[in-house]
Amino acid sequence: MTSFYSDSSMTASYLPNVYIDRLRAASLQLTLARMAVIRALIRAGTSLTRSEIYRRVVQEDITITLSSVYSAISKMAQAGIVEEHMFDRGRVYALAEMDRPVCLTCVSCGRSILVDDPSIIEFLRETAARLGFDLKDYTLSIRAQCKHGCLEPELGAHAWNKKIPKRS
Repeated sequence: MTSFYSDSSMTASYLPNVYIDRLRAASLQLTLARMAVIRALIRAGTSLTRSEIYRRVVQEDITITLSSVYSAISKMAQAGIVEEHMFDRGRVYALAEMDRPVCLTCVSCGRSILVDDPSIIEFLRETAARLGFDLKDYTLSIRAQCKHGCLEPELGAHAWNKKIPKRS
């Protein structure tokens, strides 16, 4: 197990450089907790609650306290590295980035699918420009009904998250 206080296996190479640069630009130290939170969000490919992030970090055999994860999330949210959003399941967190996928969620079973389609983002930019705005950021969550029947609702939305690739 990797200890929070003796970071032997997790190094800066554990993260893509863009996140290391974002931490440095925000004058935040590159701690095990911050690296683990970013890594969990990258691997998830979708937004997660704080407790889901903590469970994913622990599943990677990293010994860390829940309060360290909460603190890392809070400081990175203040620095604009992580974004906080309110959804039906409460507050969720995702890495801050432009051109992020759109979340499509079933209203019955809660299954979530990330749709990474550049035409949606282009539509948002064009609409904003037509209305006299320059799109800087967006949050788009689409609620719909599964077309071919729902998965078991008691399994929870996050149990069925998956990512749909970009159209070619």
